[in-house]
Amino acid sequence: MGYVVPGVGVIFDDHNAVIPDLLYISKERMPETIVGGRLVRAPEIAIEILSPGSSNERRDRHVKMNLYSARAVPEYWIVDPENRSIEIYRSRSGKLELSGTLQADNVLTSPQLPGFNARIESLFPNF
Repeated sequence: MGYVVPGVGVIFDDHNAVIPDLLYISKERMPETIVGGRLVRAPEIAIEILSPGSSNERRDRHVKMNLYSARAVPEYWIVDPENRSIEIYRSRSGKLELSGTLQADNVLTSPQLPGFNARIESLFPNF
């Protein structure tokens, strides 16, 4: 299927690099994505988990989203632990657009992960 990798940097060029909280790379794209031990191409899915603070949220919602969009990341998830939700952005006409916001009773699926599904409530611990 592929690889879910935590906290690994993606180097798009000398001036654009990010470290998503999680990313997914398919087995088929792995050889062209890792060059010299470095991730140099867009993952199929980039996942950011919102950290408290307006500057952190601004970075994930604007700076990283614009970079992922410009670098043709097909799918971007923003996980909001406080609201126990996941915003799913998918590339349409070369730009990431909000596909939906999933909450507790929704099921997460992705065209990037055929056969995968998870209830949103199962992804957040019950405190």
